[in-house]
Amino acid sequence: DCYASSSNLLGNGSCDNMYNKIECGYDDGDCNEFNTDYPSCTVENPRYLGDGICHSRDYNAAECGFDGGDCDEFNYLYPN
Repeated sequence: DCYASSSNLLGNGSCDNMYNKIECGYDDGDCNEFNTDYPSCTVENPRYLGDGICHSRDYNAAECGFDGGDCDEFNYLYPN
């Protein structure tokens, strides 16, 4: 069963990690694109990927598409 502390977060158009599981229908479908595009990405807030802001650490990794492309310019300017 899917336990949703805030049922208004299910299927609201934003992938919420706490509901990104089979029992919750992968957030009622909100996480389908994330799971397809970044199957090895295990960040806490998937909705941050591709939001126009380069988030560091786990988000700026190959398995997360370098924050969904948000960190491409940063990584080009600061390769190390």
